[in-house]
Amino acid sequence: MVVDERWAYGSSLHVEVPTVGNFFTKGLYTGIELKVNQSNWLVGSVPAPNIHEGWRIKAVMIRYNIRGAVGVIDKIGVRQGNLDVHGFEGLNMGPNNTWETRKLELPNPSAFTWGLGVTIHCAVPQQVDVVHPTQFLFTSIGLEFIK
Repeated sequence: MVVDERWAYGSSLHVEVPTVGNFFTKGLYTGIELKVNQSNWLVGSVPAPNIHEGWRIKAVMIRYNIRGAVGVIDKIGVRQGNLDVHGFEGLNMGPNNTWETRKLELPNPSAFTWGLGVTIHCAVPQQVDVVHPTQFLFTSIGLEFIK
């Protein structure tokens, strides 16, 4: 068994609902700013090399920083093209205010012949005592391959 890790950097993410939240890119990271009682999906496409050489994707990793008192990432989905491969529900990622990396193992390593998509659900619950927006920042999406 051989394991390889690859990272896709930059602003490969886009928002599913452009009217909800303030989406921005700054240098090597992409972010969205959400106010209380808001949520949005960020959708990222990641190149999936080595699929023709017997490699399969074993895990998806994201590097993120949530700046705010209450914002969380509660769901992450993995897609091949437009088809859902696996969803990670009930996550409670954040708030953290520092850069962290989270690795999510797929139940079955998969070959992504149509490219890999990652959907990240960012949410800020309703809290009357929080006025400032929460920033969800992402620098990269990583893939762990196995052969």
